[in-house]
Amino acid sequence: GTFSAGGLVVTDFTLKRAFVLTSSATSNYGQVGTSYTLDIFDLNTRALLNSIVIPDVLGYPARMTRWGSNGLAFVTTGQSGTLDSPGVLYILQGSSIQGTP
Repeated sequence: GTFSAGGLVVTDFTLKRAFVLTSSATSNYGQVGTSYTLDIFDLNTRALLNSIVIPDVLGYPARMTRWGSNGLAFVTTGQSGTLDSPGVLYILQGSSIQGTP
């Protein structure tokens, strides 16, 4: 099946969830920043369960992974967009990401 979003995807088969990170350009006091949305889908029904906005992400998300029972992390590449340029590690944790199996 497909989800109504595109971007980095990681799944958690224990929770039966798919986590999809997508971007949208936003204006931040005259400087362009990038906000990302983490969409959480049910793997069985492909229904959207929740969306979490992550504002002002530095760099471009390159990889994403699940960790622990209620965590998600993604790393960005630097502003130049190359995989070898330094970026930032973002760690998200909480009940919204944990879900209910």
